[in-house]
Amino acid sequence: MATMMALIDQLVDDAMANDPNDASQIALFLTTVTQPRDPLQGALQKLARCVRENEDSWQAKYWNAVLLPATGNYCREEALAATKADDPSGMGFRWAGIEAAINGMWYAVGPYLGLDDNFEVMRRKDWNAEQQWMADTSLLMQMIDDWIDQEEDRAVRTTAVLSGEWSPAGVQELYRKTVADLILLLSKNGVRNNTIGALFVDLYTDFICVGLDAMKGGIAL
Repeated sequence: MATMMALIDQLVDDAMANDPNDASQIALFLTTVTQPRDPLQGALQKLARCVRENEDSWQAKYWNAVLLPATGNYCREEALAATKADDPSGMGFRWAGIEAAINGMWYAVGPYLGLDDNFEVMRRKDWNAEQQWMADTSLLMQMIDDWIDQEEDRAVRTTAVLSGEWSPAGVQELYRKTVADLILLLSKNGVRNNTIGALFVDLYTDFICVGLDAMKGGIAL
């Protein structure tokens, strides 16, 4: 799922460089109905088929009811960002991409989080603790990525970093929240040994640092 989202991100970036209207159509390639026009689009179709090969009935319903609409919204919002349109929320049209990434994670693990078929009530206020933690970590990584890319973004789009909505202090605050919530989640699920808890926090921090290094090196999309 992470690879698929990264490939969509690359396709959207490439499309925005040519025609923002193309960017808004990228989600169609996930349906494997639209004929791909270049190798990356074909790769996305093949990857989507691979991801879905062993899906269960819950995932099949979720793909169509939640993931496809969220991905389509992300592509449309990125197309708006390419025109330097104003986002009243101050987020620079970033939230739709974050939600698409979150929904992608839930496609993979939703039943293990206790999610049922009533997708219409999957509103933020109804999220359980695990969902909220996954959402916060996704937001944290986007904040870090936008901070690293701010000079590059300045020429092509507005972002929450450039508008002042996100700051290093905000990144630090959210990181501390995710660490505290991770410890609570471990305890909630029966992991109460402080040494093991510290190990999970260290691993979590290491993953963030690996991601940060990849962003700085241009490896992460």
